[in-house]
Amino acid sequence: MLQRISVVCAVLVLGLAGCFMIQGHAEMVKRDQSGGVLALQGDHDKAMEDAKKQMASNCPSGYQITGEENVKVGEKTEGNEDTQFEKHGNEKSTESTTSEVKEHRITYACNGVAPASSGSEVPEPGGETSGN
Repeated sequence: MLQRISVVCAVLVLGLAGCFMIQGHAEMVKRDQSGGVLALQGDHDKAMEDAKKQMASNCPSGYQITGEENVKVGEKTEGNEDTQFEKHGNEKSTESTTSEVKEHRITYACNGVAPASSGSEVPEPGGETSGN
């Protein structure tokens, strides 16, 4: 009986941990009164829901998504080391792999607001529109 309760508790804990792992959110990369850029993290659909809330909050007159892209934000290196122990000495081998770390970003513009003059080019409006 105690073993069965332990198994049920373990399944519940792992299930709850799994629910937290699949969550998604949007992180602000850049924002001003004319729009901004959000990075989507985790589950795409959940992250997009959060992004829409943030865009609507920043743009009371509505917004337009002007671009989506995957952006390289860094690199990740993973390595393995193996040592072979033999009678006449040891042999060590190492291996590493470097890969790009990317994130999905959404660029948006607020409706009825002139772009801030930051010297950077603003993409043409288009895509999804949300009006409040």
